[in-house]
Amino acid sequence: MRRLAERGHRRIAVATADRDVNSDAEFLRGYQEAVAGVGAEPLVIRLPDSRDNGDQLGERLLAMPERPTAVVLAQETLALGLYRRLRAHGVEPGRDLAVIGFRENPVCEHLTPALTCFRVSLEDYGRRLGEIVLERLSASPPSPTHEVWPMTLVSKESDPAPSREWRAGSRKQWNPEIVEW
Repeated sequence: MRRLAERGHRRIAVATADRDVNSDAEFLRGYQEAVAGVGAEPLVIRLPDSRDNGDQLGERLLAMPERPTAVVLAQETLALGLYRRLRAHGVEPGRDLAVIGFRENPVCEHLTPALTCFRVSLEDYGRRLGEIVLERLSASPPSPTHEVWPMTLVSKESDPAPSREWRAGSRKQWNPEIVEW
């Protein structure tokens, strides 16, 4: 969020699945804290967990009377449908809308513009999960585990400063509470 705020973004959306999974809840909690920390306007977009949800995200963003200038994706593969849907309406991702994906994913490596995202070591993550399982099998009762994994921003081309054309004509007052669309 700090990177987007430093580039001038004040209305930053997050797109997440509409399921109750702990990682999604943690992602959303982190988003809410980060948006509050940079004084940006929050906007939560919940999507069904389907292969077409990137297209649905694009439609929702295009239908908004006051569009965000940036969107952070809880699932980086949302970018595939999002890019396609925006372009179908003459909107260019990485120019008219800044997009940041959750993690580096080979499925997204051929997107243009290249998707800014985060790098996390899946090998280390898998190894640690195996250790936790073994610890839980040997402990009685098993102790709860809460860990936050370090991630490194992989700066690419999809998150420039806000575009005036994207939000043109949309100037309404906003409520500082989280808005779900």
